[in-house]
Amino acid sequence: MSTSLPQSEPESPIPPSERTPDSPSEFRNRKIVAIISMILGAGLLALMVLPPVANAVHEPPGLGAAIFIVVMLPLLSIPGILCLWFGYQLFQRRTEESLRLIVGTVVFMVTFSIYVRMEEIFSVRFSEEGWDVFGMLMVALVVAVAYPLAISRLHPAIGGGRKSPGKYVGRGFLALIAWLLFFALSSAQHTYLRDLIEMEITGLPLVDAMVQLLIVLSPFLIPYCGYKIAVRFLIEKET
Repeated sequence: MSTSLPQSEPESPIPPSERTPDSPSEFRNRKIVAIISMILGAGLLALMVLPPVANAVHEPPGLGAAIFIVVMLPLLSIPGILCLWFGYQLFQRRTEESLRLIVGTVVFMVTFSIYVRMEEIFSVRFSEEGWDVFGMLMVALVVAVAYPLAISRLHPAIGGGRKSPGKYVGRGFLALIAWLLFFALSSAQHTYLRDLIEMEITGLPLVDAMVQLLIVLSPFLIPYCGYKIAVRFLIEKET
């Protein structure tokens, strides 16, 4: 007489917090966020893609300009496509990944727009090189603060679990912050430390060589070490 073992149901790939039904207010909030994301995505596509295409149709560009347009158009369309696609995904079903990519795209685009606007305002106060340092540091700081705060407010509002802002930070976000910090430190090195690399600091050749090497490598080492430390304490510690 054979006995059959009870079959266990396959584990759903959807996290439990995303399988719980929405309340009426959470359902409404999710649809509103998704619709705004899709509208914003369509607007970004129209703003970034249509003007170059219209100019190319009205006045055919040369070979170099045509190659530039062909290369740049896909890059310029990425934010709009992300907002459209993940807005649609969020409209269909509540997922933290969709909300993360929507919020990240919007925060980065808004911060970049502020950066461009402030460059016009502060150009009289900073040299071009000085603004590159200050502006990139500002972008990195604003993105690092605004993204976790925004998503930690929106995620519970659409029915997701409530977590501290730091729990929403992933490897991709930390890599973006490290990338922005790298550009800021590279500009600072080129602007303020270029002469220090070539001069004698202590009069001891070996010590001077080590100090100069650290200065040269600092734009790479600081973001990399910061990224690894952040991953260690914000991501790997939770797994």
